[in-house]
Amino acid sequence: MQNNKHGNKPLSARAIETMRPGDKVKVDTGENAGLRVTCGASGGRSFIYRYRSPETGKLTQVKIGNYPSMSLAEARLELARMKALRRDGVCIRAEIQREKVRQSAKIEQEKEAAEVAAFTVRDLVDLYLTEVIEDRLVVNRRTGAQKRVPGARKPKGQAETRRTL
Repeated sequence: MQNNKHGNKPLSARAIETMRPGDKVKVDTGENAGLRVTCGASGGRSFIYRYRSPETGKLTQVKIGNYPSMSLAEARLELARMKALRRDGVCIRAEIQREKVRQSAKIEQEKEAAEVAAFTVRDLVDLYLTEVIEDRLVVNRRTGAQKRVPGARKPKGQAETRRTL
């Protein structure tokens, strides 16, 4: 089928449906310039926005969506939104990456908060008893030998401290 890259025909849903693996990239024209449709080796068709980044000046591509789940009209609406962002000086690809970093940082903070919230008084007492009061075995990393490190109290005092706490 003819690639409309050099023609003046706008992209149509029918042209996208008839794409086969190995076909050339289809390009939309007019106000939708920058919208491209590719067909992968498995036959899946993807909408891609190709633009020059305002931050780096390099040619950049961002995937908008897949054809069956996103219609051509929806892809054109998303393209218009992305073009408006680009006109405001925002690189869409860089913004997506920054958003992923923010999301991963937020998830990490939530995990840390959950770990802190899960640390109970009983855990604190056990940690204190095993690290300070009671005797413990330390393994030498080089030799692998175990060494007994005495705690802050004698064995009878260790048992009494554990009982009272």
